Amino acid sequence: MVRLSKKTEYALMVVQYMAVRPHVQISAKDLARRLELPPALMAKVVQALVKGQILTSVMGAGGGYRFKRGTTDVSVADVIEAVEGQQGSLVDCQEPNHDGCDKQVTCTIREPLAILNEQILTTLKTMTVADLVRPQRTIARTVQLEVP
Repeated sequence: MVRLSKKTEYALMVVQYMAVRPHVQISAKDLARRLELPPALMAKVVQALVKGQILTSVMGAGGGYRFKRGTTDVSVADVIEAVEGQQGSLVDCQEPNHDGCDKQVTCTIREPLAILNEQILTTLKTMTVADLVRPQRTIARTVQLEVP
C-alpha cells in the first residue's frame, strides 16, 4: 500500500491546523506544542513547507509562519512534494528513466498500474489544503470518491 512518511503526516497536520486560521502567524514552537509533535521535527517540517512555497516565514518578535498562497491553491500533492521531493510512480517500470523490464513483453499489469498511478496523482492534486478541514463527504465529492 502507498504510505506517507511521518514527516509528511506532520506536514499535513500543520497545514490543516493552519488552514482553520489561514491569516494567523504561528511559530514552529507553538505548532509543535499545539499539535503535540517533536519540536525538532516540526522545525524541519515548516522549513520544508517554506522551501516548497507553501508557507512564508515572518522574522522578528511575534514572527512565525503563515500561508504564502490561499488554502484552495495548495494541493495535498504540493505538500507531499515540499516535504518528500518529487514522487515517482508506484512501480519501477513506470519511471521515465527506467531501462526496461525482462517481463515487459508478457507483463499484464503495466497498463492497469499506470491507470492506478494516474488516479492517485489526480486525487492528490485535486484535494486541497482547504479540503482537509471540510467534512469527509464534501471531500469525497470534490475528488469523486465513494463514501459508505
